[in-house]
Amino acid sequence: MECEPEELQFLGAAGVYSASAQVLRGPHRLLFARIVTAFVLPLSALFLLGLAISHALFRHIEADGGSRLADFSSLKAQTKSV
Repeated sequence: MECEPEELQFLGAAGVYSASAQVLRGPHRLLFARIVTAFVLPLSALFLLGLAISHALFRHIEADGGSRLADFSSLKAQTKSV
């Protein structure tokens, strides 16, 4: 799709959707698939891995009852009073 920026300036939501669909169906479909495979899928996997790790860590902290967190806040209060 070869359009001037002035032509694309006043597209609505439906126009943007149709223009993007034309790009995805166009001659650069293989290039788009390679970009998605190379960048988007690994980043999604890293994001989900980070969520899983943080969930496991917070579950461990909550199972501890937060006693370590309470100890840290009392230590912080003691250092402020000095």
